[in-house]
Amino acid sequence: MPQHPWLGTRVTTDAKDEYEWVTLQECSDIVENLSHGFIALGLVPQIEAEGETWQFMGIQSKNRKEWV
Repeated sequence: MPQHPWLGTRVTTDAKDEYEWVTLQECSDIVENLSHGFIALGLVPQIEAEGETWQFMGIQSKNRKEWV
């Protein structure tokens, strides 16, 4: 179901609240592109642990579609 509405943002139009929706596929594409950019900029260091190489990045934010 990647094309169904998945993540909504409330917007106010004409004095009423409505939602703008992003599909699961659109969100996945945004996340993948953003993560590749973070790695290319060197913002996600590699860590050696348990005999493997890991990469972690944490983002703390309010609940907004821009950070999901």
